[in-house]
Amino acid sequence: VNNARLNPDGTPMADVVTVAVSPRTTNASYPTPFTHTANAVYSGTYTVTKAGTYTLTVSVGSATSIPKISGSPASILVTPGPVDALTLQATGSCLGVSCIAGTVSVLTVQTRDRYGNLLAGSSGAGVITAVFSGAATVASSPCVYTINGQYACEYALGKVGNYTLTVALSGVSAARTYSTTVTPGPISSAACTLNG
Repeated sequence: VNNARLNPDGTPMADVVTVAVSPRTTNASYPTPFTHTANAVYSGTYTVTKAGTYTLTVSVGSATSIPKISGSPASILVTPGPVDALTLQATGSCLGVSCIAGTVSVLTVQTRDRYGNLLAGSSGAGVITAVFSGAATVASSPCVYTINGQYACEYALGKVGNYTLTVALSGVSAARTYSTTVTPGPISSAACTLNG
C-alpha cells in the first residue's frame, strides 16, 4: 500500500493503514495495522483459508474526510489449494455397517485441500488408492476420477470378518480410517459338500 500523504517537510505522515477482508471468517487472519516500511509504503500480510469471493478494503487513518485509497475496495477470489492426503474422506454402502460377503460395492473418495475446502477437479491429485485389511488384505480396483473432486473405487470383500479401510494419496494415508464387517451370504448349493 502506497500512501502519498506527506508532512509539510516532505516526510510521510504517520497514518494508520488497515486492511479488512469481508465477509470475515473465523479462519481469516490479517494484521491491523499494516507496518510502515519506507517512503510512504505500508506492507503486511493476510491469510484466508476458506475458498470463496471476498472484498478487501484498505483504509488510512480514522478521519472520514480522508480520500479512499485508489483500487479499494477490491474483489479477491480464494481458490482451494492442492489436494491433501490427510483430509481424504470416504463414503460407501458397506462402511460402518455389515456387508454380505461377495457384495460388489463402490467407494467414493472426496478430495480436499489442507483447510478442508472441497476440490472441484482432479488436477494434481496424484494416485488415490483404497486398501482393506483385517480378515484378509484386499485392494480395491484403481480409483478413477468422476466429478467434483471425487474418485470412485470398486471392491468386493469375500472373506467373513472385520476390516479396516485406509485410503491414501500417492502412498500417504488419510488421517481417518473406516471399519466394516463382512457376514456370510446365502447358502450356495454349488458350495455345499456331503459328508458321511
